[in-house]
Amino acid sequence: MLSFKVLNSLRSLHIEAIDWHNRVVSNGGSVSPTTLKAVSDFCKSVDGAGIRSKFLRLNLFCGNNLNACTVPLYRGYSYGGTLYGSSTEANTNFVSSDYTETGSNKGLNGTTGSKYLDTGLTIGSAYTAGIRYASNHMGIYITDTNLSTAEWMGANDTNFGCYDSNAFAWYSLNTGAYIGGADSGDHAIATVAGTNNGFALGTYTSISAGATYRNGIDVTNTVGGLNFEFTAGNTLPLIVCATSYSYVGCGTTIINPANTIVAGYSIGLGLTLSQSLSYNNAMQTFQTVLGRKIT
Repeated sequence: MLSFKVLNSLRSLHIEAIDWHNRVVSNGGSVSPTTLKAVSDFCKSVDGAGIRSKFLRLNLFCGNNLNACTVPLYRGYSYGGTLYGSSTEANTNFVSSDYTETGSNKGLNGTTGSKYLDTGLTIGSAYTAGIRYASNHMGIYITDTNLSTAEWMGANDTNFGCYDSNAFAWYSLNTGAYIGGADSGDHAIATVAGTNNGFALGTYTSISAGATYRNGIDVTNTVGGLNFEFTAGNTLPLIVCATSYSYVGCGTTIINPANTIVAGYSIGLGLTLSQSLSYNNAMQTFQTVLGRKIT
């Protein structure tokens, strides 16, 4: 029989944190009490801000081992609702030593080798789930400094050309750029120059209204309009934390993978300014508990 203390502790945890914990254990991972509470507090903050329905997929890259790290927290817009993508991130070539949960510059280390995570989502399934160029976001938490011209996450439809074409992606382009959709690289939101580590969040709330944030600060300097939609039949996979990735077409779904360290990501619907700030606050509080916060 569980003790009163344990039962009381479970009652205080968010149901989605408990569900995530159970899925982690089923996948061969484990979770410390500190991390479980941090995940629960994150869920409560998201709910309190009224933004839970904005997340199609979210992974905080936490837990005591790689098996835990690859279990996403959110796989749909609501608890108990339709699930999208794979139940775990499909891991190619990451090994246990690539992942460290806590501490400065920690997370999932993709700085060497030929590695990537496949979310199980495609541009087409994201479209089916409601993602549009008029309403989308990508967020990614980078714990090392990466100023190279490279792509942190996403996909490019090479049917439209060989560079940044029909892209749903987050790039580190020395200045940084979120491309919620592109026609030969012409349509994007670019950020000001400077370090790109920390929490990078890019969002569109209409065809021509977008913004990028770094650690909660609006760093947008250009916004391009978007001129075509996602298509349901597009099978290009959405990839995270790649060091290399190959796919059919004239290029690759990850045009130029970024060798970096990732401590979380999300894909979902567009976020307003206030919603973006609420999300940033929840993410930064979580990363602080794990000692991974970048300021």
